[in-house]
Amino acid sequence: MDHLVQRRSTANSGFLGNTGKSGNQAAARAWSANSARMMQLQRTIGNRAVAQLMRSGQTVQRQESPGTSVSDAHLAIFKQRCQKFSNVLDNDFIATFERYVACLVSNNKDEGLPLLHKVLAHLKKIKAFSIPAAVYDKVAGTPEEDKFAGNINLWSKTNKHMPNELAAASGGITLESSLAGYLFDGLDFGVKYHTSDLLKAQWTEVSRNYVMNAKGVVTAHVLIGVNYGSVMYRTESGVIMEKLKNGEVTKVVMKYYKANLMNGTDFELDLFKTEEITTPEEFEKVLNNTVSSIPIGEIKTKDGRTKTIVAKVNANGELFKMIQEYTHNSEERRHQKSVRH
Repeated sequence: MDHLVQRRSTANSGFLGNTGKSGNQAAARAWSANSARMMQLQRTIGNRAVAQLMRSGQTVQRQESPGTSVSDAHLAIFKQRCQKFSNVLDNDFIATFERYVACLVSNNKDEGLPLLHKVLAHLKKIKAFSIPAAVYDKVAGTPEEDKFAGNINLWSKTNKHMPNELAAASGGITLESSLAGYLFDGLDFGVKYHTSDLLKAQWTEVSRNYVMNAKGVVTAHVLIGVNYGSVMYRTESGVIMEKLKNGEVTKVVMKYYKANLMNGTDFELDLFKTEEITTPEEFEKVLNNTVSSIPIGEIKTKDGRTKTIVAKVNANGELFKMIQEYTHNSEERRHQKSVRH
């Protein structure tokens, strides 16, 4: 599962170029110049689909944080979320977190880490990592509070929405749906993840605290294959491996999704493979296999048989990055549309 700070997107700026028709066309021409990448994408989703994408100008934009104003705005959101659970998240907790954010913004890791550990210790004490925020007040302190540990869901590069929906439908939990995840979701306090050791430490510890609750069956939702840069690989898989060894986790269900182009602008996640893993050796093998053979269609052979066409995609390659960017933004639009309706 990737850290909870979600990338924002618009329909006409970013990955292929600037906003506006001329900007999209110029960027599209520049992108097309990289024939190797274009040919890979064509083999994977088809020539017509690529042409539709180029005409639509679908793009990805990563907006830069303006700094202190974002810090203040995100801190205000965090406080508002805490107020909904004021019986367990009191003023002392909020004050500690506010001091931590000050260290985060000033890049003061020495003073910030102890404050972060204090914040996470309290969240762990109140079981904020193991109970969904939506039912926290109802089940906390009851025999039902531990039931979600047997249905922990992880995700990698799919965007959070689909795993959240599937986990909720099955009575499970994701990090984002937990009380702790709800508090942190979408907030970076104006700090860039890739340049802040303290923010990296925050998401590593948040993810580790979440996955430490796993027992029984764990489900992992993965776009195409295992990505070595993902939090699932770098942090969560190590915890799961140890739990497979000691028997706390009995099975890991790996669900692999491909991205189908639906309407010329949007990709839809489509489950194409499921693996059930019961031993550390099997899990190790899965983690080391980053190339997936993705079914992309069928053809009739001369002798009348049906043959499945597959495309091999490396979950750590440039083609994967392109597919992941498009998929992430498609999922954002789908979710926003469902919320409006």
